[in-house]
Amino acid sequence: MQSLMNIPRFTLATLTSLLLFLALTVSLRAQIDTTERVPGTTVGSDFYNNTYFAIGLHASLLSGSGLAGRVSFPKGFALQTTAFIISLGGITHFNVGGEGQYAFTQGDGGRLYGLVGGGYYLSTSDDSAKSGNRIKSPVHLGLGVGYEWFTSRNFAFDLSGAFTWFIAEKKVAPLPSFGFHYYFR
Repeated sequence: MQSLMNIPRFTLATLTSLLLFLALTVSLRAQIDTTERVPGTTVGSDFYNNTYFAIGLHASLLSGSGLAGRVSFPKGFALQTTAFIISLGGITHFNVGGEGQYAFTQGDGGRLYGLVGGGYYLSTSDDSAKSGNRIKSPVHLGLGVGYEWFTSRNFAFDLSGAFTWFIAEKKVAPLPSFGFHYYFR
């Protein structure tokens, strides 16, 4: 122990730094996997191989409007949920919905997908004369197609059209929806 104290601090610090640097470089080399496929310029090129999550905003009369979360599984399947709630001046608006998506084609630039979805919409008032849900047909179901463009490595814009069935009113209407999502793993 006494001999260690006699070593000048400069030499001990230099030796410690060299050992730390050596350990870091060895572990960095060990983490490189040359067999893994190198993804393209967007995460879309890696959708067939890995699961990705996304968070963003979505606007739709089919599957809800508001904050959206999505998970994209390998082989083209994706699930999305959307929800929003606000209360102003004694009126409360709420909606929740979801979509199941299957990509017909997907790649670096985007993906073409089919969707099936549904949503529930609620608007109530504190006014006792106007009690209950003010939405005539609160449950919506539908199916359609969409396309998602990657505008950067992780950011995407999607546009879809779906035949939306307003169950209580027994009406079907072709309606658009759009969203902005940020993908991550």
